[in-house]
Amino acid sequence: MEKSGFTVKLDEEYDEKVTPGYVIKQEPEGISKRKEGSEITLVVSKGLEMLEMPDLIGRKLDNAKKFLSDLGYETGVVTYKFVAGKPADSVLEQAPKAKNKTPKGSKVDLVVCRDPKDLSMPDVMGSSLNDAKKALTELGIMDITVRYVESGSSEGSIVGMEPPAGSKFAADGKVVLQVSSGSHPQSVNKYAEFVVPQGSGTQDVQIILIDANGQRTVYQGAQKAGVRIRQKVEVTGSGKVQFFCNNKMVEEKNL
Repeated sequence: MEKSGFTVKLDEEYDEKVTPGYVIKQEPEGISKRKEGSEITLVVSKGLEMLEMPDLIGRKLDNAKKFLSDLGYETGVVTYKFVAGKPADSVLEQAPKAKNKTPKGSKVDLVVCRDPKDLSMPDVMGSSLNDAKKALTELGIMDITVRYVESGSSEGSIVGMEPPAGSKFAADGKVVLQVSSGSHPQSVNKYAEFVVPQGSGTQDVQIILIDANGQRTVYQGAQKAGVRIRQKVEVTGSGKVQFFCNNKMVEEKNL
């Protein structure tokens, strides 16, 4: 243009659609006629405007949204979770993070602290522990205590919860889940009685107990023929004892 006798004035503007260094517009527009020596203004693209992302942590949600809008950003996805000790409706996390260089107009996702008193406990009775935890964490409840109790219900299923289903959460957002450890047989003390059979000299006597806990030796020693042995044993569920003399089983009894 200068070779054509015009004076050129350069201005720059941010433009997300035009490559940096390329002309966005000119004044006057092309094809129009101007006297030699007239000034032509060219507006050149600076590309995307990059801004430093502000720190939104701790701001109330409405305040954070307005702050973003005033800076030229948009509020993206807002999700909620409960964190003990944090004010309800305050920003806990943001993406992109503070101080990152981010294009103007970008969407900013926020995680906001939920007030647990606004939530109702879901009914997770009978659910598996994993499913119950998933239902709670989706509400933002993270402080979950698990206690195992004996129950006739399926092992690993929820048999109790605090707070009860449908009730509001406490201010601290704590939840206690009772999980079935299955039905376990009771243990009782019984006596295994045995008379050492006739034989020459002393015999190596062994008493083996078999019950719900497996197989184990409850007595071993050398005894003479005719000696009566009365051995106290702890039996879990149904059980039986086997009597051995010199490594040969001579008797078996149910307890």
